[in-house]
Amino acid sequence: MRRHRDSLLVAVTFLVGRLAWSRAGIPFRADTIDYFAQLLDPPLLRDHLAQSLWYLHAQPPLFNAIAGLALKVAPEDPGRPLSVLYLVAGLATCLGLFLALRSFRWPAWAAGVVALAATSTPTVVVYEHWFFYPHLAAALLAVAAALLARSRGEPGADLAGGFAALGALGLLRSLFHPLYFAAAVAAAVAFAPKGRRRRAFACAAIPVAPVFLLAAKNLVLFGFFGTSSWGGNSAHRMLTESVPPAEVEALIASGELSPISREWEFSPPEKYVTLLAPTRGDTGIPALDQTAKTRTRENPVNYNHWIYPIASAEYLKDTKTLLRAHPEAFARSVRWTSRRFLDPVTDDSFVRPIRFRVRRSIAPFEAMQRSWAVRGLVLVAGAALFVSFVRGRVAREERLVTAFLLGTILWVSATGILLEYGENNRFRYQLGPPLVLVVALAGRDLVAALRDRRRPSGRAVPPVE
Repeated sequence: MRRHRDSLLVAVTFLVGRLAWSRAGIPFRADTIDYFAQLLDPPLLRDHLAQSLWYLHAQPPLFNAIAGLALKVAPEDPGRPLSVLYLVAGLATCLGLFLALRSFRWPAWAAGVVALAATSTPTVVVYEHWFFYPHLAAALLAVAAALLARSRGEPGADLAGGFAALGALGLLRSLFHPLYFAAAVAAAVAFAPKGRRRRAFACAAIPVAPVFLLAAKNLVLFGFFGTSSWGGNSAHRMLTESVPPAEVEALIASGELSPISREWEFSPPEKYVTLLAPTRGDTGIPALDQTAKTRTRENPVNYNHWIYPIASAEYLKDTKTLLRAHPEAFARSVRWTSRRFLDPVTDDSFVRPIRFRVRRSIAPFEAMQRSWAVRGLVLVAGAALFVSFVRGRVAREERLVTAFLLGTILWVSATGILLEYGENNRFRYQLGPPLVLVVALAGRDLVAALRDRRRPSGRAVPPVE
């Protein structure tokens, strides 16, 4: 009963804080529905949602499904239901952090303060008012962490719920490849008590099975195993941003590269059709055949056209050739993306109009993100927890959630640096909850170690009469 009362108090405090933030007059930006590359044409989402989601290959379907449902509920103002959803996601992040910290044996008052402080910053408020998937991804990671912590690695409802949140994450973001979920399921089985591993496998594998089914569907329909057809484009850009154009042209002239390598990775489908499949006809499916969206003020390209999986495969072949010929170019790109990854997450042209509303209050938080002292603290905490985990010093009931937190941070950091050129810092936003919890775990263990050192050792001293 007390646990529910504490959670209710945290939830009420969070919502009161959001009422205070509402005075800043921050509008919810849902105009991304009209022009973001990750979304299909709004009329298709509104009128042909099921068919369009089935033939969606550029992205996992959940983000488009949310947009489509919002357009059905409020076709003239989809931002209205979306703003409620994003407020709920912020609340879920706050409660997820609170419950995870309580599972880590933090006092209720301290867990509440940390959870509220982490989710009430201007940075979080900015992302909470922008229809894009980072805020939803952060919420799902927070909920997953809370449920995995509460499960104590034991098969049951909490373990299944934690993996259900991860399954939703895989249907939302292509960043989380099926390999990530295979590793997560393996961890759940490895850290489960002996004799209960088969049940742990069921609790973990069944909730994330839709991610693997989605990848299998893409393999059958489009010829690649994964949740997005854009992997080749992204990998190719990592090389062409650093290889001089003259060198690319020389490799094309020698026949080592395809002519596609001289094209921008976000070129319109007509260009790729001319290069790669000039005799192939359309499919009769609007989501695959449209070359442009019907209502948009910018970026009208339909990046879900049927040619893009073919182009991505060709780009991937050329990426391997470029990597063999110019490994130093990839190293230069990684140096740049590593620095970009550490930039403030609000250093983004898309959120600039929202950030402008809170520009004075957000400046100290951006300074903290640039601070090498803060970065060093997080790095030391993560390294300390990793060493404890490797040496077997993490309690059995916390091994799974610790592996999840550290593994997620490593996965997002590696993929966000090695496979993205440009908006690397935005990838870091969803790591907010895992980073808070890693620092919290390391801090708790440090305090416990200091207390143990202060305890007197040897023979007990008799009390003074």
